Amino acid sequence: MLAGTPTLAQESVTFRGKTVTMIVGSQAGGGTDATGRLMAPFLAKYLPGNPTVVVENRPGADGIVALNYFVQQVKPDGLTVAAGDSPQIDPIRYRAPQSRYDPTRFEFVGGIGRGGSMIIVDVAAACHAPGRRLPLGVSAFSAGTRNGLSAIAAPAP
Repeated sequence: MLAGTPTLAQESVTFRGKTVTMIVGSQAGGGTDATGRLMAPFLAKYLPGNPTVVVENRPGADGIVALNYFVQQVKPDGLTVAAGDSPQIDPIRYRAPQSRYDPTRFEFVGGIGRGGSMIIVDVAAACHAPGRRLPLGVSAFSAGTRNGLSAIAAPAP
């Protein structure tokens, strides 16, 4: 005799036919931009449905402009990520009067160990269902560099 417990069917997440925008908090051509552009094809390859990934640079105030835009103006639909460097999540920087974001609301997902790059996804973008997390898992955590961490982050549960 076999016994089991019923399971609820979960709706699968797909990005097929969608465009994911990666906001980069620096000018085109720098190290953070290069790192974001290096990671973008892997997001396109490994996210379900293989979306198009577009990089959008929003330089200013050492990345604060990009993250303020990200948390204040981006629709929390899971179709936008932000790439930046580790000083953007330094308490001295994010507690500055002009900062409008709280990096403690971001959850680590992965990154590139170049010393200071990250991608983040706002908490509200948690795929429209309680307990669901974005299926981002592109790279690995890297710590111990002079600038701190290099990461990809997603919504906290």
